[in-house]
Amino acid sequence: MGISELLLSRLWCQPQFLPARGRCTSGQIVEIVYRGRWSHGSGPDFRDALLMLGNGPLLRGEVEVHVRASDWDLHGHGTDSRYDSVILHAVLWDDRGQPVSKSNGEMVPTLALSEHLAEPWRGRLLSLREGEEEMARLEADLLGQPWPGSDVEAPCAQRPPSPERLARLLEEAGEERLRAKAARLEGDLAAGAPSSIEATAEQVLYAGLAEALGYRANQRPFRQLAAAVPLVLARSLAHGQPADRYLALQSLFFGAAGLLPSQRPQAPALDWEAEAYAEELEQRWLLLRPQWGGQPMRYDEWTLAGVRPPNYPTRRLAALARIVAAHSDEGLLGGLLAALQAADVRARLASLVELLEEGPADAFWSTRCDFGRRYLHRSPRLVGKQRADDIVVNILLPFALAWADWAAEPAVSAAAREAYRAYPPLAENEITREMLERLVAGERKVRASLAGSARRQQGLLHLYRLYCGELRCLDCPVLKLREQP
Repeated sequence: MGISELLLSRLWCQPQFLPARGRCTSGQIVEIVYRGRWSHGSGPDFRDALLMLGNGPLLRGEVEVHVRASDWDLHGHGTDSRYDSVILHAVLWDDRGQPVSKSNGEMVPTLALSEHLAEPWRGRLLSLREGEEEMARLEADLLGQPWPGSDVEAPCAQRPPSPERLARLLEEAGEERLRAKAARLEGDLAAGAPSSIEATAEQVLYAGLAEALGYRANQRPFRQLAAAVPLVLARSLAHGQPADRYLALQSLFFGAAGLLPSQRPQAPALDWEAEAYAEELEQRWLLLRPQWGGQPMRYDEWTLAGVRPPNYPTRRLAALARIVAAHSDEGLLGGLLAALQAADVRARLASLVELLEEGPADAFWSTRCDFGRRYLHRSPRLVGKQRADDIVVNILLPFALAWADWAAEPAVSAAAREAYRAYPPLAENEITREMLERLVAGERKVRASLAGSARRQQGLLHLYRLYCGELRCLDCPVLKLREQP
């Protein structure tokens, strides 16, 4: 029975199994300062790791974990630019005898874990030929260990401040994160042409929505698509009734993205319904492409492997087309400002989400994530409530604040801030989970209270980005708060 990468990832994150100092197969000494955050998704396995190679400087980057060193090439990482940030290849066995290379030509040092694991784990791993029962016991032992990252002995975890003071700090940090996001968006607004203020604002908001729909794996190509197909051009090419505009925008987005079935290296197998839908879009694309005049993106610029079906770029592009089509008359900016004018904050929050949930998906996309791939269950919304909440907090409200400051609209600023402070908690993620574990380990009720609003969760993310991820413990306001009387 083969050893799983899940097992090795668990070993990597637990220092009691793997010492912080080792020797790479090339002979270099490696000092592991921080093992990184487990991504649990596409791309490198551990992000934001910190380590030193030999007498060199402190390096920050990603760590990729494999059972065998040859899996690097087997999985195609050597030609995948997403892995160009990898600074260490951690493997159980080195069956190559030389470092692996990245798509940019740089070499990645290899650390053979089988030579550095602490006992009894090394002996147990190397004697796994005993069969499935022994493997099951080993995985059960490892999976029973604390969550990766909770073992970090940060000063804040040794004597945390009171929950009340910590909650206030998180709210202040959440406000700082909102201001920082708004400032970046205001810079984008200011960079536009002064003669077309509203057009610039619409494009900035459209680009932000596109990037957010790309989620983690496809943010870059979505951002590239929004630049290649500006909103004003997309609207000029999509005419007629809402249904016609929706289909025209789909064909334009799919065609410019290189994701139509005819543009793929290997065309997906289509049933009759998918074939008819794809044919409709292909025919529209033949008419729109000369008017667009751009060069379509390559299919391999998009990430589908390891992406959950609801987050497939094809489905997200259909969502972007639906949002743009639904707001062709009032505009994205007009829709946002109208939502913020709702009578009370509860209605305001509901209106903001409705901007992204413009009715149910059409019959085709309600059951599919790609042209040749059906869902196992019906999904009536192209943008689910959880993702819509994320976009409201991370894009719509910061943009509204940026617009209000730029256009001198204090009422819009006040409405956006009130909505932000009242927004309920979002779904937890790996960073918020790890931060709460560090700050209040074992206190479930306290953790739930501290993460009781989107603003506090944003505060956790802000503290991680500025301090925890950089190991700036001595500068962290949590430590200073603990030291106050």
